[in-house]
Amino acid sequence: MSHQDRRPPSCATWLLERFSDSYRRDALLGDLIEQYRGGRSDAWYWRQALVVVLIAVQCALWCRIRARWALLAWWSALVILAFTFKSAVLLLLILDPGPCWLLYHRRKTRRSPA
Repeated sequence: MSHQDRRPPSCATWLLERFSDSYRRDALLGDLIEQYRGGRSDAWYWRQALVVVLIAVQCALWCRIRARWALLAWWSALVILAFTFKSAVLLLLILDPGPCWLLYHRRKTRRSPA
């Protein structure tokens, strides 16, 4: 079997297809398969796949943590402003964060790729 006919480990490819960034997935898989068929080992392919998955998980967690901190900062600013200006509207937003969540999720779904 020549190098051109080699198939990369299917489980590692499955992980890459499920967990890598959808924006760069095709290019990444193409480059890794090309390198693998060029003579790289199974261990090399697995190592690359695991690094990509770990980076994707780290990015997903980091984005969620940043979103939580942003919401906490927004809520804190509302509390300070509500008590500074004695605003009933701001107090309602503090007690019922539904409108804030609605706006956050609308923005999030608008940015998501189809």
